[in-house]
Amino acid sequence: TDGGDGDDEPSDGNEDDTDDEDPEEEPFEENDEEEEEHPASADSPMDH
Repeated sequence: TDGGDGDDEPSDGNEDDTDDEDPEEEPFEENDEEEEEHPASADSPMDH
């Protein structure tokens, strides 16, 4: 199924990349906590 969901499409050969997209959000939150300690980073437009 070449839909484009990118949920679990091993056909694209990027199963690892796509599969990591979901769990990537989890660790991303952890980074947010670290940023709290460094308000300078959060203030940076790069973060947003």
